[in-house]
Amino acid sequence: MNKNLELEKIQQALSKIESDFDFFLEEKKHTLEKNEKLILYNFIESSASYIKLSMLNYNGTVQVLALSARSLYEIRLWLRFIKKDKSNMNIWIQEAKNDYNDILNCFINLIEKTPGAIAYFNDSLSMLKNKKSCINNSIKQRIRMDNIASQVGEKDEYAVFYKFFSKLAHPTSYLVNSGDEVQVFEFRKMLLCSIEKYSQEILEEVKELFRKLNKFR
Repeated sequence: MNKNLELEKIQQALSKIESDFDFFLEEKKHTLEKNEKLILYNFIESSASYIKLSMLNYNGTVQVLALSARSLYEIRLWLRFIKKDKSNMNIWIQEAKNDYNDILNCFINLIEKTPGAIAYFNDSLSMLKNKKSCINNSIKQRIRMDNIASQVGEKDEYAVFYKFFSKLAHPTSYLVNSGDEVQVFEFRKMLLCSIEKYSQEILEEVKELFRKLNKFR
């Protein structure tokens, strides 16, 4: 099959998936409350943004496709981790607090170490430090993605695919120095196929979790 036709076939599949995500989001957005349903909805909404990004760049730079593939892979791992044990939803929620604490710490350090930044952000600095102090009281030990992958039986896949995605998403020496070589058809096809696969699986995982909550119709 012609390479362009292969990519177009994948693009058509992604377009169908994009429509499925949009339909799900539209159907559920008016029925959500501050509970597990909203968290599952957020998984779909975040995934949809990466699918749309891939659709816009399916024939563009592989770095964008690699970022989307890696992000969808992580979302899918978290969903399978939650499906394995509903109490793992609490770990996911706790991660949001941990992430926000990390962001605040880094942001405050950047302000304090960047010449001229303190004067610019002076009004916000004390408020941010107070927020950080409040969050620090609820911080717990983090869970690693490789640990999650192991718990859902995907240790080997994680080791191979996550490294593949990361090497193409980050400014590695190969990526910076390879020129057009990194844009080869095989890499692009693998990334697009992965995006298609993970997107479909994410939607199915969320639908199944909705059914378990007796909320999906």
